[in-house]
Amino acid sequence: MTARQRTRRILTSGPDDITADDQLIGTIRRLISYSPDTGLFTWLVDRCSFAKAGDTAGSTLDTGYVSITVAGVRFKGHQLAYFMMTGVRLRKGQCVDHIDLCRSNNAWLNLRVCTQAQNCQNTTKRKINTSGFMGVSRNGKRWRASIKLDGKYEHIGNFKTPEEASKAYLARKSVAHPYSNPANAISDPVTQ
Repeated sequence: MTARQRTRRILTSGPDDITADDQLIGTIRRLISYSPDTGLFTWLVDRCSFAKAGDTAGSTLDTGYVSITVAGVRFKGHQLAYFMMTGVRLRKGQCVDHIDLCRSNNAWLNLRVCTQAQNCQNTTKRKINTSGFMGVSRNGKRWRASIKLDGKYEHIGNFKTPEEASKAYLARKSVAHPYSNPANAISDPVTQ
Protein backbone atom coordinates (compact mmCIF):
# COMPACT_ATOMS: atom_id res chain seq x y z
CA MET A 1 0.00 0.00 0.00
CA THR A 2 1.41 3.37 -0.99
CA ALA A 3 1.53 6.35 1.34
CA ARG A 4 -1.19 8.03 -0.73
CA GLN A 5 -3.47 4.99 -0.43
CA ARG A 6 -2.80 4.79 3.31
CA THR A 7 -3.60 8.50 3.74
CA ARG A 8 -6.81 8.15 1.69
CA ARG A 9 -7.83 5.14 3.83
CA ILE A 10 -7.09 7.04 7.02
CA LEU A 11 -9.00 10.13 5.91
CA THR A 12 -12.05 8.33 4.52
CA SER A 13 -12.62 5.32 6.73
CA GLY A 14 -16.03 4.16 7.83
CA PRO A 15 -17.78 4.25 11.21
CA ASP A 16 -16.13 0.97 12.29
CA ASP A 17 -12.87 2.86 12.79
CA ILE A 18 -14.07 5.15 15.61
CA THR A 19 -11.48 3.80 18.06
CA ALA A 20 -8.71 4.33 15.51
CA ASP A 21 -10.02 7.88 14.94
CA ASP A 22 -9.86 8.62 18.65
CA GLN A 23 -6.32 7.29 18.91
CA LEU A 24 -5.10 9.12 15.80
CA ILE A 25 -6.70 12.46 16.71
CA GLY A 26 -5.30 12.17 20.24
CA THR A 27 -1.81 11.61 18.86
CA ILE A 28 -2.14 14.48 16.41
CA ARG A 29 -3.39 16.89 19.09
CA ARG A 30 -0.36 16.06 21.25
CA LEU A 31 2.00 16.90 18.39
CA ILE A 32 0.43 19.84 16.61
CA SER A 33 -1.96 22.73 17.24
CA TYR A 34 -4.34 24.35 14.78
CA SER A 35 -5.53 27.96 14.91
CA PRO A 36 -9.06 28.15 13.44
CA ASP A 37 -8.73 31.93 13.07
CA THR A 38 -5.53 31.92 11.01
CA GLY A 39 -5.57 28.39 9.63
CA LEU A 40 -1.96 27.88 10.71
CA PHE A 41 -0.56 24.72 12.25
CA THR A 42 2.17 24.84 14.91
CA TRP A 43 4.34 22.10 16.35
CA LEU A 44 3.82 21.50 20.06
CA VAL A 45 6.96 19.36 20.41
CA ASP A 46 10.41 19.28 18.87
CA ARG A 47 10.22 17.04 15.81
CA CYS A 48 13.82 17.13 14.63
CA SER A 49 16.71 19.55 14.31
CA PHE A 50 14.81 21.76 11.87
CA ALA A 51 11.27 21.55 13.33
CA LYS A 52 11.08 22.84 16.89
CA ALA A 53 8.13 23.38 19.19
CA GLY A 54 6.47 26.67 18.23
CA ASP A 55 7.52 26.45 14.58
CA THR A 56 4.93 26.55 11.82
CA ALA A 57 4.18 23.02 10.70
CA GLY A 58 4.07 21.89 7.10
CA SER A 59 5.06 23.38 3.79
CA THR A 60 3.28 24.80 0.79
CA LEU A 61 3.33 22.53 -2.26
CA ASP A 62 3.65 23.70 -5.87
CA THR A 63 -0.12 23.21 -6.14
CA GLY A 64 -0.67 25.82 -3.41
CA TYR A 65 -1.91 23.34 -0.79
CA VAL A 66 -0.30 23.09 2.64
CA SER A 67 1.11 19.62 3.33
CA ILE A 68 1.85 18.33 6.83
CA THR A 69 3.16 14.94 7.88
CA VAL A 70 2.12 14.15 11.43
CA ALA A 71 1.93 10.81 13.23
CA GLY A 72 3.36 9.16 10.12
CA VAL A 73 0.51 10.34 7.90
CA ARG A 74 0.74 13.05 5.23
CA PHE A 75 -2.25 15.39 5.32
CA LYS A 76 -3.26 18.35 3.24
CA GLY A 77 -3.80 21.27 5.60
CA HIS A 78 -7.52 21.66 4.92
CA GLN A 79 -8.15 17.95 5.55
CA LEU A 80 -6.13 18.05 8.78
CA ALA A 81 -8.03 21.17 9.92
CA TYR A 82 -11.34 19.37 9.39
CA PHE A 83 -10.10 16.28 11.24
CA MET A 84 -8.77 18.32 14.16
CA MET A 85 -11.90 20.47 14.48
CA THR A 86 -14.46 17.67 14.18
CA GLY A 87 -12.53 14.61 15.37
CA VAL A 88 -13.95 12.58 12.48
CA ARG A 89 -12.65 11.72 9.07
CA LEU A 90 -14.31 12.63 5.81
CA ARG A 91 -16.75 10.03 4.53
CA LYS A 92 -16.18 8.53 1.12
CA GLY A 93 -17.21 11.02 -1.55
CA GLN A 94 -16.65 14.08 0.67
CA CYS A 95 -13.97 16.72 0.31
CA VAL A 96 -13.07 20.00 1.97
CA ASP A 97 -13.54 23.12 -0.17
CA HIS A 98 -11.69 26.42 0.20
CA ILE A 99 -14.49 28.97 -0.18
CA ASP A 100 -12.14 31.77 -1.31
CA LEU A 101 -10.19 29.35 -3.60
CA CYS A 102 -6.93 30.18 -1.82
CA ARG A 103 -5.50 26.69 -1.26
CA SER A 104 -3.20 27.82 1.55
CA ASN A 105 -5.97 29.60 3.51
CA ASN A 106 -6.99 26.92 6.00
CA ALA A 107 -8.91 29.23 8.35
CA TRP A 108 -11.93 27.31 9.66
CA LEU A 109 -14.47 29.84 8.32
CA ASN A 110 -12.96 29.45 4.83
CA LEU A 111 -13.49 25.67 4.76
CA ARG A 112 -16.64 23.65 4.12
CA VAL A 113 -17.39 19.99 3.51
CA CYS A 114 -18.95 19.14 0.17
CA THR A 115 -19.04 16.53 -2.55
CA GLN A 116 -16.57 16.59 -5.44
CA ALA A 117 -19.33 17.86 -7.76
CA GLN A 118 -20.11 20.71 -5.36
CA ASN A 119 -16.40 21.49 -5.04
CA CYS A 120 -16.19 21.82 -8.84
CA GLN A 121 -18.87 24.53 -8.71
CA ASN A 122 -16.53 26.84 -6.82
CA THR A 123 -14.05 27.74 -9.56
CA THR A 124 -12.65 30.66 -11.48
CA LYS A 125 -12.19 31.25 -15.18
CA ARG A 126 -10.06 28.51 -16.73
CA LYS A 127 -6.62 29.31 -18.12
CA ILE A 128 -7.64 28.20 -21.61
CA ASN A 129 -10.58 30.62 -21.64
CA THR A 130 -10.37 33.02 -24.59
CA SER A 131 -13.54 35.09 -24.06
CA GLY A 132 -12.45 36.53 -20.72
CA PHE A 133 -15.65 35.33 -19.04
CA MET A 134 -16.60 32.08 -17.33
CA GLY A 135 -19.09 29.97 -19.27
CA VAL A 136 -18.78 32.10 -22.40
CA SER A 137 -17.37 31.08 -25.77
CA ARG A 138 -17.41 32.37 -29.33
CA ASN A 139 -20.14 30.88 -31.56
CA GLY A 140 -19.67 32.31 -35.04
CA LYS A 141 -20.37 36.03 -34.77
CA ARG A 142 -22.21 35.64 -31.47
CA TRP A 143 -21.30 34.58 -27.93
CA ARG A 144 -22.61 31.37 -26.37
CA ALA A 145 -23.29 30.95 -22.67
CA SER A 146 -23.34 27.40 -21.30
CA ILE A 147 -22.99 25.72 -17.92
CA LYS A 148 -22.08 22.21 -16.81
CA LEU A 149 -24.75 20.45 -14.72
CA ASP A 150 -24.59 16.82 -13.64
CA GLY A 151 -21.74 16.15 -16.06
CA LYS A 152 -23.52 17.61 -19.10
CA TYR A 153 -23.41 21.04 -20.68
CA GLU A 154 -26.62 23.07 -20.71
CA HIS A 155 -26.95 25.70 -23.43
CA ILE A 156 -28.12 28.98 -21.92
CA GLY A 157 -28.26 31.06 -25.10
CA ASN A 158 -26.44 33.03 -27.79
CA PHE A 159 -25.80 36.74 -27.30
CA LYS A 160 -24.45 39.73 -29.23
CA THR A 161 -21.72 40.53 -26.71
CA PRO A 162 -19.63 38.47 -24.31
CA GLU A 163 -20.84 40.73 -21.50
CA GLU A 164 -24.48 39.78 -22.19
CA ALA A 165 -23.54 36.09 -22.33
CA SER A 166 -21.64 36.43 -19.05
CA LYS A 167 -24.59 38.08 -17.35
CA ALA A 168 -26.85 35.20 -18.43
CA TYR A 169 -24.26 32.65 -17.31
CA LEU A 170 -23.85 34.24 -13.88
CA ALA A 171 -27.63 34.39 -13.39
CA ARG A 172 -27.93 30.68 -14.21
CA LYS A 173 -24.86 29.80 -12.11
CA SER A 174 -26.30 31.53 -9.03
CA VAL A 175 -29.27 29.14 -9.18
CA ALA A 176 -27.65 25.96 -10.55
CA HIS A 177 -24.42 26.07 -8.54
CA PRO A 178 -25.27 26.89 -4.91
CA TYR A 179 -21.72 26.04 -3.77
CA SER A 180 -20.09 28.61 -6.02
CA ASN A 181 -18.75 31.75 -4.43
CA PRO A 182 -20.17 34.65 -6.48
CA ALA A 183 -16.95 36.63 -5.97
CA ASN A 184 -15.01 33.84 -7.72
CA ALA A 185 -17.36 33.72 -10.73
CA ILE A 186 -17.19 37.37 -11.74
CA SER A 187 -14.70 37.72 -14.55
CA ASP A 188 -13.28 40.97 -15.77
CA PRO A 189 -11.11 40.40 -18.86
CA VAL A 190 -9.20 43.60 -18.17
CA THR A 191 -7.99 42.53 -14.72
CA GLN A 192 -7.63 38.77 -15.26
